[in-house]
Amino acid sequence: MKTPIKVEIGQKIREWTIIEFDRSKIGKGRHYFCKCKCGKVLSKPISALIAIGPNMCKSCATKHRGFHKLGKPLELQGKVFGEWRVLERVFNGKRGTYWKCKCSCGFLGELFGPELKRGKSTKCRSCATKKASFKHGYGTRGNIKSEYNSWAQMKQRCLNLKDKRAKCYSGRGINICQEWIDSFESFLSYIGPKPFKTYSLDRINNDGNYEPGNVRWASAKVQANNRSTGKKK
Repeated sequence: MKTPIKVEIGQKIREWTIIEFDRSKIGKGRHYFCKCKCGKVLSKPISALIAIGPNMCKSCATKHRGFHKLGKPLELQGKVFGEWRVLERVFNGKRGTYWKCKCSCGFLGELFGPELKRGKSTKCRSCATKKASFKHGYGTRGNIKSEYNSWAQMKQRCLNLKDKRAKCYSGRGINICQEWIDSFESFLSYIGPKPFKTYSLDRINNDGNYEPGNVRWASAKVQANNRSTGKKK
């Protein structure tokens, strides 16, 4: 005769905590209501739980699947990226780690770690729309001003690794100062409106970053001369 498995209310088995005996399953083997670490309560057969049962509920298992294969994730908890503050790690996907973040407006979102570090997302969509489109009037839908487009294209070629121009910018180590990544207003406040419609954004030191002291509006001729001077060095 097999010795019955003994458990106690409050006992913890892996990520489960036993709450109470499930009387609705009498006759089907002893079942207990067990609480996962995430708070979910399920009725589990005690023999399977102890012998071969799951470590946690399916929801937790899905979120944690692949942690051992991907190695140690980027530690971003507590860091700030633009308007986002990273609260905690959520789960690892096939391509990397996702983090729960809180925007300065209070909105909560789950973001991909590498995209946070590259500056691809600096605020929630609501804040981005309000700040970029309505505050300064340069990015209003259907009426995008040239200065705003130059700022957006600067970010696209430096921060989007899939952009066809990326190898000439991020591929050469050319970055954008964080203040300008986060704010078009800050960028415009420094460089000012274009003096002529034909002018475009130029880096004074062609090998330098987009940052205060190294950008200007310049004509096509000035930019061509600047690139040619850079090649001779």
